[in-house]
Amino acid sequence: WVQVPYYSYSNNLPYGHGEKSVYMLSSFIRLSREEAMSINWHMGGYDPRSLFSTDLQSCFSKYPIALFTHIADLQATYLDEQIIEN
Repeated sequence: WVQVPYYSYSNNLPYGHGEKSVYMLSSFIRLSREEAMSINWHMGGYDPRSLFSTDLQSCFSKYPIALFTHIADLQATYLDEQIIEN
């Protein structure tokens, strides 16, 4: 046997990405519904929940700022950050 380096991961709060962010922030500040929806759905169509539900479309229709938050997240990820490829 050869011993190789490894790491382990323990998720003590197994919420989804957006829901977890809203939950954790709510412990510190009071969020409006609009803010909570924007944070919760900031990943837009990249959130697996959007595949089996119309919740994303409903959110973007009711809360346009949520759509703008998603667009800002895309910009920060793909335009503002320089990705180094091999």
